Amino acid sequence: MHTFEVVILGASGGPDAGATQCFLVRPAGWQGLESVCVDGGAGTSQIARMIASGQCKRQVESFYANDYESVEHFLDKDAYVDAGLPLSLCEVLAPARSTAQRAFRVYQAIRSYYVTHAHLDHIAAMVLDTPLIFGTEQPCSKTICGLPFTTQAIQQNIFNDAVWPNLLQGGGGLLRLDTLRSGIPTTCQAFEKVEVTPFPVNHGMGASERHEVYSTVYLFRDKTTGNCILICGDVEPDGDKEPLLAQVWSHIAANVPLDKLKAIIIECSSTMATKELYGHLGPRNLVEELTHLQGLYGPHALGHMHVIITHVKSICSYRDPRLVILEEVRKEASRAGLHGIIFSVAVRGYTFHL
Repeated sequence: MHTFEVVILGASGGPDAGATQCFLVRPAGWQGLESVCVDGGAGTSQIARMIASGQCKRQVESFYANDYESVEHFLDKDAYVDAGLPLSLCEVLAPARSTAQRAFRVYQAIRSYYVTHAHLDHIAAMVLDTPLIFGTEQPCSKTICGLPFTTQAIQQNIFNDAVWPNLLQGGGGLLRLDTLRSGIPTTCQAFEKVEVTPFPVNHGMGASERHEVYSTVYLFRDKTTGNCILICGDVEPDGDKEPLLAQVWSHIAANVPLDKLKAIIIECSSTMATKELYGHLGPRNLVEELTHLQGLYGPHALGHMHVIITHVKSICSYRDPRLVILEEVRKEASRAGLHGIIFSVAVRGYTFHL
């Protein structure tokens, strides 16, 4: 029995404008239009493409060794994944006449964005889509949620009438900011049965001024079943910095029974050949973090838990870096004794049932 549906609107780590990280999250089988998003790097254009392509697409754009690859190359055989939007959502959309109308209805029903950090690849489409809040027959309200370093950056650097109109102040209250508190669960604005808990993590150093940059991971918990998924923004190993990621693993191991942790959606931006990760994880780092988490759970393996890799960066190479990273992660996990984990890549245009 699945608890969550995660629609991959965008999963690239860039440079891939319009297709960067954005996940639409709903309870499994939800019979309404409502949803929330984690990050906003993709938006209505991608929703429209998913609606137009339907549930039959089995080929994934690659443009490396082959222009298209079979979707099975990116997925574990035990992953339950469908092309397009969830069937329950498509059924609600059926009365709309055009693809654009259907896409706008999906957008209208996004109640909130849980933003991990304010880098453009995580907010660009969310910002560009904001005129649709006011430009439809029935104006809709939206809330941008995040930890203080995220909401402050969005308010000061984006909605400031220089980079983008200040719709937070001049939008009639239809666009709002909600500053969350680290480690404190709140009820999801779209679904009373779901609570969301944010945790800060390290994300490298500033490029010009040597200051710490932070991102967020969000723990989604179904109050009825206790089932959880963890969705991560950009993240780097703690190293000699404050052990923020270690604190996340400790919290999860102490508060989420292993059989209730259904999935971790986590970045792995670059292959093992990459010298500088610039605040991200590589395959070896990811496996080290999963090994640490398994150790906290004691002798029990993390088997049958989904680990979905996202934020892979496009590079100049012959092979698709997503396939290279998936292969490297699986090999490193085998060497580390991590057996049974269901490793897949987050593929744009598909829905994971978790």
